[in-house]
Amino acid sequence: MSKKRSRFLLWVILIIVTPLLIDKSVLANTAVKVKRAKTDVYMDGESAYFDVFNINGDSYCELSDMTLYFNDTSSRFNVVWNKSNKTINVTTGKNYVDDFELNMHTYDKYYNAKVSTTKLYINGKLSNIKGYTIDGRNYYKLRDLSKAIPFDMEVSSDKKSIYLYSPTPKNAYKTTVAYDTVPNEHLFSYVSYNHSLEKYMVYNNDNTISVIETNIFRIEDNIKVETYDLKFKLVSKGMIEYELPEFGAFYSGEKYNYIAFGQYNIQENDKKEVIRIVRYDKSFKRIDSVSVKGGESDTRIPFSGGCGRMSENGNYLVFHTSHVAYGNNNQPLTIIVDTSSMKVINNDNGYGGRSYDQYVQFDGKEHVLVDQGNSAVVLNKGYIDESDNSLTYYSRDLFDIPETMKVGVGSSSTWTGVNIGGFEVSSENYIVAMNSFDHSLAKDYAYKSFDQLVNDYTYSTMVGLMDQRDIIICSLPKNDIFVSEVKQITIAKYVGTNKLASTPKLVKISEDKFMVLWQEYDLKDRITGDVKYVFIDKAGRSIGKINTLKNFRLSDCNPLVIDNKVIWYTNEKGGRTFYTIPLK
Repeated sequence: MSKKRSRFLLWVILIIVTPLLIDKSVLANTAVKVKRAKTDVYMDGESAYFDVFNINGDSYCELSDMTLYFNDTSSRFNVVWNKSNKTINVTTGKNYVDDFELNMHTYDKYYNAKVSTTKLYINGKLSNIKGYTIDGRNYYKLRDLSKAIPFDMEVSSDKKSIYLYSPTPKNAYKTTVAYDTVPNEHLFSYVSYNHSLEKYMVYNNDNTISVIETNIFRIEDNIKVETYDLKFKLVSKGMIEYELPEFGAFYSGEKYNYIAFGQYNIQENDKKEVIRIVRYDKSFKRIDSVSVKGGESDTRIPFSGGCGRMSENGNYLVFHTSHVAYGNNNQPLTIIVDTSSMKVINNDNGYGGRSYDQYVQFDGKEHVLVDQGNSAVVLNKGYIDESDNSLTYYSRDLFDIPETMKVGVGSSSTWTGVNIGGFEVSSENYIVAMNSFDHSLAKDYAYKSFDQLVNDYTYSTMVGLMDQRDIIICSLPKNDIFVSEVKQITIAKYVGTNKLASTPKLVKISEDKFMVLWQEYDLKDRITGDVKYVFIDKAGRSIGKINTLKNFRLSDCNPLVIDNKVIWYTNEKGGRTFYTIPLK
């Protein structure tokens, strides 16, 4: 072998072997110069503000910077830094609970990036995800993290934008929106009184689904309509202008759509129009309207202190709402319209108590009202004498609110410890889904002053700070509402547990079958948990076990049965997701 060839072979061997002989600690201490990337990051549709470094063509970020954006999603994860043994422990499926300290670098400055020697554990297992240490913080490769957490990742063609998404659970569908959205997911807190519902969903005759939204604390005066096909693809959009300053309710009837508008009447002017119910065709083309004046209804402020709803039967449209009446008292208000002539044939202030939430359904020709009052959950059954349009109501308490809830804070207290979530009519019973606080916990607080009550832990429980409520069904046989026994059935018990439950939803599947849904939360950290649901029969009794839907989110949109599925939508993080439960 010639000397030249020998030197060449020796040179090749050195090239191959030398990197294997270099101490890894030397490599780890070898820094590369990097700049903060001018990249926009979006997480579940929202802009995210944290550092991204581009190293050798890959994007790197810090775990604690991104984890807050994934809280309460299917990609949530907690990060714990152990300084003593230089380890980072990631636990998926849990929210980030440590103090958040955003660390921002400038764009035009070079930083030293060294291969990280910190050990990264994900769910207790050592990970080989590549990381770099920059300014004492550890940055990890996004593409590798997306597989381990997991989350979905997309990069724009110009590589100037990164889109991160929490995975959508089975039977849920993320979709596009035509307008900016307002979050409407269910929250863990309970309200003392409701307000006009702002989000609606209707199933149209052409097999499309329309989302109707407004904002009662709005800047613009319009109602937004977005229509989707049954695959949840956006197919059209439109807007409806307000005709009066206040929004009261929307209702989709068999042939027509209706919207209630209103305006203040602080001067108690009998001739001033306070409520206008506008009729539209199914394409939202205006047809006509009917008005209610201040003197006819004793209305000072329409729709105040409650959530109005409508129902129809034949030519009768009933709008059951609330208002501040003349004299400044909150009362329910029921308006009955003959839609064949679009004339108000009766309006009534209902029973004598306050009403913080209102429901209405038809049972044959009779309309049935349910009110969340300050002393009871009350059912009123209305009979219209068609000869003179006179109206008679028969009343029955479904759930009594103990007097101890009001003594000490005044008889006008709105804190009742209950919330109604739905009212439906079965073939034999009137069924109300609600929640309830354990009122026995308030029995020792009846004669304390307001200040004592506010500072007392148990009273704080009652007003929502540590409130726990069971899911309850109230069922009343229809054949004789005076003699029949009201059955109060506990569907799910939460008082005394480590969980909270939202106000339940009630969905009518058939005349003899219903679904009750609610969202669970962690009592300590208020972290959103799973959606729970159970079927009940015509008497309100559970059918089978309680079911669990992980990573589902309930909202203030009332679910509907469409295409043999229970469907609702939730606006969250700038986007919209349709959730479905197939009915087998």
